[in-house]
Amino acid sequence: MFHKLLTIFCVFLSLGVSAQKKDAGQTIKAPEPPKIDYTQIGAPMPTLELLMLDTVDKEVVRDGNWWFRMWHKTKTTEKTNKVVGKDFDSDANLLVMLFNPNCGHCIEQTDVMKKNMDLFKKSRLVMVANVKMKDYLPDFVKQRETKKYPKITVGIDNSNFVNETFLYRSLPQINVYSPSRKLLKVYNGDVAIDSLKPYIQ
Repeated sequence: MFHKLLTIFCVFLSLGVSAQKKDAGQTIKAPEPPKIDYTQIGAPMPTLELLMLDTVDKEVVRDGNWWFRMWHKTKTTEKTNKVVGKDFDSDANLLVMLFNPNCGHCIEQTDVMKKNMDLFKKSRLVMVANVKMKDYLPDFVKQRETKKYPKITVGIDNSNFVNETFLYRSLPQINVYSPSRKLLKVYNGDVAIDSLKPYIQ
């Protein structure tokens, strides 16, 4: 009987020692923080980084051979600036419009916003396009003349902002953020300026 008890004790002891050795070799992972749903009202504004592409100059590039004397090639030079969310820090609401430069509704909404820029005393409008729209942005900026309006910033998403906030309903989508950059309201599709007025400061 004593022999059986001694055997059982030794087995448990060896299991405990091997478990301690196993635990000693492993690192304990901290629990992952819960994923934030940035589409929910009250959610903080996710990281926002924009690339702004401006067509600086167009120059004709000619080659010395006879074929290029008949035809010329145009080269576009682009200037790229980066703007990040902290550049929009203020004590006013921030309107972020997700848009497609080729979308008719987005173009119309941009024109509505431009006509009412006198409402934007402290608030700003940030227009964010998906990275796939990079080639279309310079023409959009030029045709819509957005650079004439200091309260409008237009750029390409460089921080996954679109993927984290787009509801996949319709464009444009306007997210309204409080001065503490919490989501107050989301609009999809055409939005009348009267609906936006309570949020513009």
